[in-house]
Amino acid sequence: MLFLTWSCTIPDLIDDDLSFLDSIGSAAHDGIFTITRDNSGLVTIKPVGEGITYSKVSFGHGSSNPVTLKAGLSASHNYPEGNYTVTVNYFDLAGKETVKTYPLQMTYVAPENVSATWNFEGTTMVLTAKADYANGFQVLWGDGGANEVPVNMEGTLGGTFSVAPHTYSPGVYTLTVIALSGGAAKTTVTYPIIVFAPFSLPITYESPIQNYNIGGTFGDVSVGQVANPFPGGINTSATVRKYTKAVNAPGWGGTWTPLSLPNGVPINI
Repeated sequence: MLFLTWSCTIPDLIDDDLSFLDSIGSAAHDGIFTITRDNSGLVTIKPVGEGITYSKVSFGHGSSNPVTLKAGLSASHNYPEGNYTVTVNYFDLAGKETVKTYPLQMTYVAPENVSATWNFEGTTMVLTAKADYANGFQVLWGDGGANEVPVNMEGTLGGTFSVAPHTYSPGVYTLTVIALSGGAAKTTVTYPIIVFAPFSLPITYESPIQNYNIGGTFGDVSVGQVANPFPGGINTSATVRKYTKAVNAPGWGGTWTPLSLPNGVPINI
């Protein structure tokens, strides 16, 4: 009878103990937030750690479904201003799951470089506004009294915002433009506004809401408002229009001022 005996040995440098797979990477991981500071609320989340094969990220805002990421990849999410808890489930080579939570605070900054631009069509203002980091704008026209309600302007982050035109009565007002961050922070800017009355008869030169610079000149002359140098009699105006003709100016020099409709006939001097 023949007996055969087999035996084997483990070569040097090869260990038959595979218990390390039970714990690889489970204690060495971290969650990294990259926060974009432009009031977009954009946060990039990149879980990293030793031995991680994949992870699942729950943003703590919006959808409750986690995002599955292979090792080394990231996920992005836009957060409103506030405090959140981001949950990351880590999975290592051995299939072991480790759950870790990370607090996230999203704070929006106050808009900067606020700029408002407007023009008048008669007494109707057409207004636009822009600012760095502005997620929105509101406007107070200044003619609504103590309880005036702000009007929202339309636009998107980084762009120009607009609003429906607003018609004033002639007068002096304070225009208030409010740039909104999208959170608690905001920036408020005010502008003095003069809404000119139509230029019509009778004409005086004392009104603060009259544009006396309309019209024009010809023949090398100049005009402007000055204090009345000869008050008295029927000439009681405090302010008068002064016409100045330069030396050697053409004999046909003059100035003209258009009247508003319905009596829209230029006054020629």
